[in-house]
Amino acid sequence: MAQRWAAPFDPQERKDFSRDWGNEMAPSGDTLASAAWTLPADAQAAGLTIAAQNIAGAVAVVWFDASNPAALDAALSGQDIEISHSITTTGGRTLHETIFLKIRDK
Repeated sequence: MAQRWAAPFDPQERKDFSRDWGNEMAPSGDTLASAAWTLPADAQAAGLTIAAQNIAGAVAVVWFDASNPAALDAALSGQDIEISHSITTTGGRTLHETIFLKIRDK
């Protein structure tokens, strides 16, 4: 199932976004072991980068940054981009989903 972050990404900011897997982990008592985020090629070409990523309990966190805010605005302003997200749990589960990130309108 695809998710959508409510807040848009402003290319002028370095901003964190997260995915809370608590509901999926609660029944089994499982926890996150790792998380990975993958940007689409067009977003990377426009200068969107992953500045940092980590996990905190059942929450996977990613920080986005624009290496060239003007170029990112010119290429993707107002568009939704698909961020691929995968997790591995300490219990051996592997889950994957797509999360939509809106690039702020100029």
